[in-house]
Order: sequence, then structure tokens, then C-alpha cells
Amino acid sequence: MPEYAISDNASIMAKGIRLSGIDHHRDISHSLGMYLERTYKEADDFKAYVKQWSCKMLDVYHTLSCQKKTVYRQLSNDSTGM
Repeated sequence: MPEYAISDNASIMAKGIRLSGIDHHRDISHSLGMYLERTYKEADDFKAYVKQWSCKMLDVYHTLSCQKKTVYRQLSNDSTGM
């Protein structure tokens, strides 16, 4: 059995890891990303950055998982005000 598990902050993942008795460590990049989104989501410069980034993502969109495509679409819609 592994000594620890690293996952995002999803409650279902945290519960599963907790029930397994394995130490749970949250993915720092995911936690930081969630903090940045919550802090800057309504900032105009952040929206402009996300819009610019989303245009670049179109080149690799076909390689993303369904979940990542959903996140991409949500960010794109939020940044354009749609």
C-alpha cells in the first residue's frame, strides 16, 4: 500500500483517500490555481489574459480529456462574458 496519495481538492477523492487510511496531500498546483481563480476571476486584466491563453489552447484542444475540455470551455465563456 502506498504511504501517501496526491490529488486535487475534489471531495470524492479526499473521502476515498481518507477511507483508505492513506495520508492525503493536495496537489499544490491545483490549489494555487483555485486560489488565483477565486481571487482574480472578475479582474479585467485576468479576463484578458485568460482570453489570450484560450486562443492558444485551440491548437491543443483535441488532445485534452473531456474534463479538461469542460474547464477550458468554462474559462473561455467566463473570460468573454458569455
